[in-house]
Amino acid sequence: MIVWIGMFVFIVGLKLLMKNLHTEKQKKNYLMIVGFTLAMLFALRGENYGGVYDMRVYMDFFERTANTEWSRLFVNPEFEVGFVVLNKLLSYLSYSGRTIVVFHAFFCTYSVCRFIYKNTNEVFWAFLFFFSLGNMGFFLTGMRQAIAICICLFAVERAKGRKLFSFAITSLIAFSIHQSALVFAVMYLLLRLDIFKRDKKMIVFPIAFMIAFSSQIIRFGQVLSDEFHASENATFSFNGIVPILIYAITIFGHILFVKNGNGKTQDAPSIERKDPYIGFSMTAMGLGLYFLRFYNMALERISFYYLQGAPVALADVVGYLKRERYGRVIEMIIIMLCFLLFLRRLSGASYANYVFFWET
Repeated sequence: MIVWIGMFVFIVGLKLLMKNLHTEKQKKNYLMIVGFTLAMLFALRGENYGGVYDMRVYMDFFERTANTEWSRLFVNPEFEVGFVVLNKLLSYLSYSGRTIVVFHAFFCTYSVCRFIYKNTNEVFWAFLFFFSLGNMGFFLTGMRQAIAICICLFAVERAKGRKLFSFAITSLIAFSIHQSALVFAVMYLLLRLDIFKRDKKMIVFPIAFMIAFSSQIIRFGQVLSDEFHASENATFSFNGIVPILIYAITIFGHILFVKNGNGKTQDAPSIERKDPYIGFSMTAMGLGLYFLRFYNMALERISFYYLQGAPVALADVVGYLKRERYGRVIEMIIIMLCFLLFLRRLSGASYANYVFFWET
């Protein structure tokens, strides 16, 4: 646990050392340092401790794939075709099962940092929220789906540019890694129609739609999810309620404080403010799906395709609040709340007691 707490302190401490992240260079440098550090923690963690089981499964699969001829790879494959191909290609670098872990570590952290940089000026807050509010923990316990989610983060940029073909190709690659990525196809339609950009209060419609057609959506989610998770019964727990409150605060904070458009930031007038619509729209869709976790846990896992936008959206809200009269006090309170929530999550997390791979 001390390693993860140390990483939290490092994220905050580096921001204090760098002071205000005004310039694009400062933001890039900050994300490069914290992103690389987190990637190293991902890459060096052990596979045989606590409740962590999927790492060993994927490492064993990688080693089997590395020693299997191409002609026999797709005879009763264990996983989706794209994931099989990815493992085989990586095996040309090394036959060690640790290779897929290192790839997951650096690809996922790079994708998240890139997404944060392109969609908010509040890079510190977005990274802190990614680390402490549950997103990072999901990446640690769902390696294959995390890779698919991070490919979808690249697809967001294609959707923003209204590039349907490249969006479809990127999404298909994600689908070939984990079939649950099919749910992300709606993202292009959301950005194309600008539903929330015209009126953020339209959030009530996707949530109402998902509740009204919950049975059909749950069946769809069960088809897309792993068999084990699709059969899980829903649980009404602390970890289910608190995220909903956080996502709701994000939504209402956006509606009240964050404006659409590309204005200049008050902190740094020379920097264009990123369009806040991306984080908001992804959080809106993710919240609607997350509600259905109380019917079936498969929907919680699927909701994380969209909830990667929540750290960015919440960071935009904090960006407004910190410019208010008691901004510094508000910042300190938010950091403390993040730390307390992170500790609460660690208390029941399978990855809490960090172990380096040479110690297992």
